[in-house]
This record gives sequence, structure tokens and C-alpha cells, in this order.
Amino acid sequence: MLAFDVFLNAGMLEVLVAALLGLGMFRETATVGLAVGGVFRQIMILSLVLLLRNFLGLVIGWLVSDTVAVAISLALVVRAVGGPRFDFPLTRLLRFYWPLEVAQIVGFAQSWFDRVLLLLFVPLPTLGIYNVAVTAYGAAANVSVGMTNMLFPALSSIQQGPKNRLRLRNAIRLGTRYACLTATPIDVILLATAAPALALFVGESYVGGSLPLEIFCAADAVTLFATVLGPALLALEETPIISAIRAITAAVGLTTAYLLLPVWGIVGASVARA
Repeated sequence: MLAFDVFLNAGMLEVLVAALLGLGMFRETATVGLAVGGVFRQIMILSLVLLLRNFLGLVIGWLVSDTVAVAISLALVVRAVGGPRFDFPLTRLLRFYWPLEVAQIVGFAQSWFDRVLLLLFVPLPTLGIYNVAVTAYGAAANVSVGMTNMLFPALSSIQQGPKNRLRLRNAIRLGTRYACLTATPIDVILLATAAPALALFVGESYVGGSLPLEIFCAADAVTLFATVLGPALLALEETPIISAIRAITAAVGLTTAYLLLPVWGIVGASVARA
């Protein structure tokens, strides 16, 4: 069931959401995400789990809610730009795409290398505490992800060339300033309240993850300006550079984790990720 959901909806939903963001339809994107991915999905999952009384209800809920999200998003995109056409240059699309595919694969490894290595050095309860810290940090990082989605359409309208260099420079300057003014305070607040926040939301048993969470937040707070640089490179079609940056980052993180993990445990893993 899950494989069928991925085959039917995952690629379509990614493309349609990207199209809506590219069209500047942020309100519609957020509405579909909240109404279908938030409210409708949860109601569907709870209803099916209670009705079927097994785990399959959860997966069917994903399938139904994803299908509804695809249908609504497709209707919005078709209304804005018309039906699909196939007159784009395929070679340019592939040249743009393949480095991003490599970057996605490397990025997946980068997201999980620390937890995979921790399996070799710490017991599962300790890994669970670390995973909670990673999840909490991911919730805060979603603010910068949303900001990236908002800035990309504006940046992508600026083409390469001498005349547009000043516009691109100004856009990056304003974007980096906005990133620091909005998301950095969230990192600082979470850094200062890591232990009580974990105790409040997930329980006292996970307070041991407060130091890794503080390390994540500190590193993110001083590097948030770079949130804008990824979309800028993507808008300039510099996808090989993005792929190379991901590969270097993953290699540095893996090497650091290999050196620090046996000595520092989850603290070494968090330093490697940071």
C-alpha cells in the first residue's frame, strides 16, 4: 500500500507543490497543506485505524489524503497555467536535474549517517534520546525551509548576466538579512530552553538530548544566512555546485563522526552533524 502511494502520488505532489510555489500561490499551498495534510489526513487515519483496528488503516489514510492533495493541487495548477504540454527541451531538463538527484542521494546519507553510526557505539535508548533532539531541531529548521520556498520564485526571476548582477546581489543581501531576523531568534530561544522544552513536549526521560539540541541550534543560528544561497545557486542553474557542496559536507560530517563518536557518543554525533 505504501509503495503504491509513493508510485501514485509522491512525484506528482512534489511537482505540483513546486509549481504552486513558483506561481507565487503561497496561500493556496499553505491551505492545501494544512487542510488536507493536517486536518483531513489525521481524521482519515484515526477513523480507519479505529475501523480496521490494525496498522493498515494508517497507510490507507496516507494514500487517500495524498491522493486528495494531488487532485486539489492539480486543479489549481491547471487553472493557472492550462493543461500539460511537452514542448520543453529535454536535454536542458536532464542537465539541470541529474546533479540534483546526486545531491538528494548524498543529502539522504547526510541526514542519517550519525544515527547509523550511533547504532555501533550506543544502546538503543540513547539513540532514541538523540533522535528526539534531531526531530526537535528539524521542527525549528522547517522555518528556514518555508523561507527558502518563499524566496525561490523571486530569485529565479533574476537571470545570469552583467545587468542582473546587482539585482541578484541585492536580493541575496535582503534575503540573508531576513533569514537572520526571523529564524535566528528561534534558534537562540530553543538553545536557551532546550532542556525544559524536551521535558515539556516529550518527557523527562529525553532531557539527556538537550546538549545535542543546543549544539544543533548554536550551529544553525550562526549559519542561517546561508539559507538563501542554496536557492540562489538553484535559480542560476548551478546544480553541479550544489551537488559538490552536498558531497563535501557529507564527507566532512562522516569523517568527524568517525573520529568523535567512539569518544563522545551522542555529543560527538551532534558535533559532526553541526
